[in-house]
Formats: sequence, structure tokens, C-alpha cells
Amino acid sequence: MSKRKVLVTGSNATRIEVQGSGWGPTGNYLNETVVPIMALISAGYDVQLAIPNGTKPHMDKASDSAVHFGGDTLYTPAPRTSGLMIPR
Repeated sequence: MSKRKVLVTGSNATRIEVQGSGWGPTGNYLNETVVPIMALISAGYDVQLAIPNGTKPHMDKASDSAVHFGGDTLYTPAPRTSGLMIPR
């Protein structure tokens, strides 16, 4: 039997307006994107991440921290070759 498929939509935003400060970098928060995707994969789904404009997803650099994963001691930073680009 083939795997069931799920399409997950991510953000294509690379910057966000910060009240009183102009603009700052942003992207997909890892714990909001990766944790649900990993749960779907563990449940046997084939997952495809789609971005509205068809570009590679951008990771919010601030989310690459164990703090956002409940302080999990097994957390390791995302490899820079993960396919998620980090906005500058």
C-alpha cells in the first residue's frame, strides 16, 4: 500500500515589520513547522512542504534553539544543508 500524502504550506516571508523598529528577519519557525511534519512522517505520511511563491523555505534564525523545543537536551541546531535558507 502506498503512503498517504499531506501537503504542508509554509511561509515565504523573509522579513517582518517590527513595531517602532522598522523591519527584521523572519521565516518559518522550526517548532511550528518541523514538529508537526515529523509527527506526520512518524504516522506514515509522505509530506511535501510547499511555499506560496515556489521558493525554498526560509528558517527564522531565532527559532533554531532548544528553548523553542521545551529545552529538549537532544535538540541539535538545524544543519545548514537542511534545505531551509536563513534570511540575512
